[in-house]
Formats: sequence, structure tokens, C-alpha cells
Amino acid sequence: MTKAVAAEPSDSYYLSSITVNNFKSLDNFAISLSSFSCLIGLNGSGKSSIIQFIGFLCQQMQGDIDRWLEDRQWRGSDLHCKLNTQKNIIFKVNLSNNLGNDITWEASFNTDLRRCTSEKVTQGGLTLLSIADRKLTLHKDRDSTVPPVSGQQIIFDYQGSVLSQLNESLLKHFHQSISLLKSFFLKTHSLELLSPSRLRKRSRTSQGGIGVGGEQMSAVLYDMSRVKRKNVVSLLKNVYPRLADIDVKSLAAGWKELSVIENYLDNSFTIGARHINDGFLRFLGIISQCKYDQGFILFDEIENGVNSELVEFLLDFLVSRSGQVLVTTHSPIILNYMEDDVAVEGVIYIYRKADGRSASIRFFDIPSMRKKLEVMGPGDVYQDTRLADLADELTSVGVSL
Repeated sequence: MTKAVAAEPSDSYYLSSITVNNFKSLDNFAISLSSFSCLIGLNGSGKSSIIQFIGFLCQQMQGDIDRWLEDRQWRGSDLHCKLNTQKNIIFKVNLSNNLGNDITWEASFNTDLRRCTSEKVTQGGLTLLSIADRKLTLHKDRDSTVPPVSGQQIIFDYQGSVLSQLNESLLKHFHQSISLLKSFFLKTHSLELLSPSRLRKRSRTSQGGIGVGGEQMSAVLYDMSRVKRKNVVSLLKNVYPRLADIDVKSLAAGWKELSVIENYLDNSFTIGARHINDGFLRFLGIISQCKYDQGFILFDEIENGVNSELVEFLLDFLVSRSGQVLVTTHSPIILNYMEDDVAVEGVIYIYRKADGRSASIRFFDIPSMRKKLEVMGPGDVYQDTRLADLADELTSVGVSL
């Protein structure tokens, strides 16, 4: 059995920390993330809410919050924490790199207006952008030749962040870091609704990747370069040796339709999307998205629909990729495929406090878990632990419940 080893650090940005108030169970909530993070915890602890919140951050940069809510069959009021009476969702996020050039974005989002009513982007103590009372201020980089914008009235309507409406070339003229922030979230892909039925669909556009549920995968594969698609096939052959090729045809009105070709003895068979097995589709969707770009990728329950003997390959692929990854799991097998240092840094326990709010702590920062890790593998520690009993220990070590 091989162990998943994290990719070498780079000067690329990753989402290092989040604080949020009033988003579902995430109220007075904080979490620190690494290049590979794996959330564990009981059902209903808030793991999915964390993925949903990061997806919510991404939608801020795209605008059209109404469509994002409609995809999930939610109303704006569904986003509020039931334990909080305030109307706005308040958040602060940090992007970090190994050069120490953190970028911080903080905002207050009004669910009735569907937009951030106040925003601020800072770096190194310098405010790069601010929004207050529908007025925009943009501070320029010292090397920029354009004049700063100070208190300019915003006369256009928009949803999400004001950054969703500002041209990227304009942002680069003011400060490269603002553009980097926007680009990071535009290249973050939440696959929280990934499902075989969506992955089988015909699609027209590959813009933004395979989509939250995989509904654009056929178009993504069609638009891939020949080299990239061959690389996808080569990767999949490691776990599906009968695979010969992936075939995507363009139909009338621009629809793209997926099929795969498999070899058995001297015969080749073409299998239409409707008949491709669920596990293969899930593998194909994840790998296709990873090859689409090196952005942050998130999805629920990494082991869902995948044979246990194939999970090791999937985890190794995700941990070693250069882009950031966040997954959730209920399976101790997942942790056993990690090197100890990857598990110590990346496995995060999500739990509900006594008041019902979600909280987070690195699993192996809990003293008893760290002690077990001295003699057990990460997955064995998880399997040997009754998660529901950890509340008492967290109280004893001073973690507020």
C-alpha cells in the first residue's frame, strides 16, 4: 500500500483560513485549511455547510446569486443561522502563499439584496479596495500609472461581490492582488452536487468546468486538447485497464455526448453515457475537473460510489496535485492512505457545540488523538475513536463548547 504524499509547496495562493457568522450552522465559526484538507465528523456536524459556504464565496465573484440558490432549491432566508437574528452574513477569508503575501477579503452580504453591502480587500496592512454606502474606493499599486478611485458612487445593480462586475484588466491596472483574489475564487470548483445522472448529461458549454453536479463534463472533455484527454485516459487505465478511449461527439445545436470504448480480447465495445457505471463516471468527473485547471476543488464524501480498492488511487491523485483540495469523508480507510504529516496537517474534526453552532479543530491537535497516532495509523486512530465522545475531551483541554 502506498501513502498519499502532499505536493511540494509553491508560491501559488491557497485558501488558508475562514471566519464566518450567520451562514447555516456556521456562526462565530473559524477554520484553517491546508493544501489538502479532509473534514471528518458526525452527520449534521456542518461539513457540507463548509463546502457550501466556499461555493457561496465563489458565486460572489460570478454574481447571479439567484441562480446559485435556485440550483439548490434554496431561498435567501435558508442561508441564515437559526440561532442568529441578524440579516447579514459576515465573513473574512485569507489567501496565503509561501512568500507570506497574504490577501484578506472581508464582507457583509445581505440576503434580501443578494449582494455584499460592504467589502474590503487588504494586503500587508494596505487597503486595496473598499465598498461602503454604495461607494467604491480603489487604491492603486505604487507602480500603477492610473489615478486611484475614491468614494465613487456605484450606479449599477449587481449581485454578490462588486468584483463580479469589475473588469479584470481594470483590476490589474490598480493592483494585481485584487485580480488574483477574484481569479482564485473563479477557479474554485465545488462539486458538492456531483451525481451520475448529471455526469451522463449532454452539454453545450465547458465554461467554469464540469459544473457543481458534473452536468458540463461532456463539453469539458470535448474541448480538451488531445494531449490532455490522452492523459485522462492514461490515468483512468490505472484502475480501469479495459478502457481504450473516451469519445465525445458534437451533435446538433452544439450538444456534446459522451461515450467510452472498452477492449475485451479482440473486441472493442462503445458504451453510451447512459450505460457507463457510476463509479467510473465519478472518477472521470473528478479527474476531468482537475485537468480543466489547477484551481481549488471541493467535494463531499470522497469514498461515495467508489470501490474501496480504488480509493487509494483517487486519494493519491488528489493529495499530490498542485491545486488545493478539500474533501469530506466518513471512512477511516481514507485516512490510512495518508502519510502522517498529511493527516496531522489536513484532517479536521467538525462538530456541534452545545449551542448547536459548528466548530472545527485539527483532529490530531486533540491530545488523545495525537497520542494514539504514535502507535497507530491515522485511519486506525479514526476507527478506534467514538467521535460523539470527543466533546468532553475538547472541554477539558479548554475548547469552548
